[in-house]
Amino acid sequence: MVLQIYNTRSRRREGFAPREDRHVRMYVCGPTTYDYSHLGHAKSYVSFDMVRRYLEYLGFRVTLVQNFTDIEEVIIRRAAQAGKPPLEYAQVYIDAFLEDMRALNVAPATHYTKVSEHILEIQTLIALLIDRGFAYSVGGDVYFRTRRAKRSFGILTHQKFEDVVVDPLPPGSAREDPLDFALWKAPKPGEASWETEIGPGRPGWHIECSTMSMEYLGKTFDIHMGGEDLVFPHHENEIAQSRCAFHTKVMANYWMHNGFLQVEGEKMAKSLGNFVTIDELLHTNKFGGGSWPGEVLRFALLRTHYRQPI
Repeated sequence: MVLQIYNTRSRRREGFAPREDRHVRMYVCGPTTYDYSHLGHAKSYVSFDMVRRYLEYLGFRVTLVQNFTDIEEVIIRRAAQAGKPPLEYAQVYIDAFLEDMRALNVAPATHYTKVSEHILEIQTLIALLIDRGFAYSVGGDVYFRTRRAKRSFGILTHQKFEDVVVDPLPPGSAREDPLDFALWKAPKPGEASWETEIGPGRPGWHIECSTMSMEYLGKTFDIHMGGEDLVFPHHENEIAQSRCAFHTKVMANYWMHNGFLQVEGEKMAKSLGNFVTIDELLHTNKFGGGSWPGEVLRFALLRTHYRQPI
């Protein structure tokens, strides 16, 4: 029997064949570490742990890479409010996330990668995109020329380039096109930044995963995983960057996306304030009935197909 995987890219089940015999290379988008992880995060990582373990059960050797976005605007803002350096602040929630994953019996990744530890690789990739005409620098910021990458757009969403609705550029904007997104951000006063060949600053969100997946898994790898909310724009932008930088046909051969954990019909999210942290369920009586063992939470999350909402 051939293992089949539902591929977001093709919108159908496909027979699974890794690029290297009996070795599977996988990447899963990790959290932005500015707070404790909630049960929606748990659904994603428990689901993909199941995928990883099943592949290993079938006899595959799996290399799994997961990133931590440990420098970002909300981290900088909250760290300043707490009176801590941003990376020190983020490390608190990286440690908490790893503790939560152990409680949920999620096997450790082969490589945990931090954005802050891959600045050189990120700026090298951005410089390559600038050299090839797919990125431009204005006022210390670097933007991706999305319209020039038109043939690399819509790989996952299958939407037409001209159908994307975006707000018009505000007067005086440095961007060439409202579809262009930031690869590198010049520092604001008091912000954490790095001195690089492309100028001082910090990375944009999308370039991080393109860089770190390539660094550990190669320019094309087997499976890219994440929540369904990452399909657009995050994963679409990852694909566009990687294809334009390396002229690869695909970034990953299979794209897997998990469904949301919902509260009263809405996605559980910190931005909506409707979230329950993993730590609260594991260690407190906040919701009555006492705390819950990690294996109970894991079982509850795995009772629903990974692509379906709970």
